[in-house]
Amino acid sequence: MALPNQKTVKKYREVSEKLANPSCMHARGRITGLWQLSSSLSAASGTLMGGFLFQTVDPTLPFYLFTAAEIIAAFFLISFVREPEKKEI
Repeated sequence: MALPNQKTVKKYREVSEKLANPSCMHARGRITGLWQLSSSLSAASGTLMGGFLFQTVDPTLPFYLFTAAEIIAAFFLISFVREPEKKEI
């Protein structure tokens, strides 16, 4: 498995800084909500399809699908959550 590139690491750091910043409560709620939604949808779909795919197609396929769903969710998170405007004092 390849290591993440610097751009990906930078985006993850930006997201974690937003979560840690108490002045951005609306952003924190939105980020957490999107993350929970994507995790729940991925887990539900993986559970429903996982057993069928494991037994009929390939035992590794459910794991690949779950990983793809998480990557898509991370893309939407990075795409739609914007940094709020900073006001000068």
